[in-house]
Amino acid sequence: MTKKAWTKWRNETALEVLDPEIEGAYSGEEVMKCIHIGLLCVQEDPNDRPTMATVVLYLNNPSINLPSPHEPGYFKHNRQQVNITTDKEFDNVSDSVNEISLTKFFPR
Repeated sequence: MTKKAWTKWRNETALEVLDPEIEGAYSGEEVMKCIHIGLLCVQEDPNDRPTMATVVLYLNNPSINLPSPHEPGYFKHNRQQVNITTDKEFDNVSDSVNEISLTKFFPR
């Protein structure tokens, strides 16, 4: 998903990562800001990533100018193996399903 978000971000079509079924149920500006912050958090160099305090500042301040994100780390490590695909190629790729179980603990 990060790869897809990064590619869409670079193509200035980041809102296309959202489920079309929820179109109109969100603020495009807020979603773009969240995607932007998310990409800042997965940059290769940990020193370039914002701290949690900075993320909270970004989220709470609508007028703050966010820095431009750099490529996520795996793009640089696997550059020989990763081909940035076109939007049509993404349409043919199925997303993985995260099957996780949650356990809630209750006192006796």
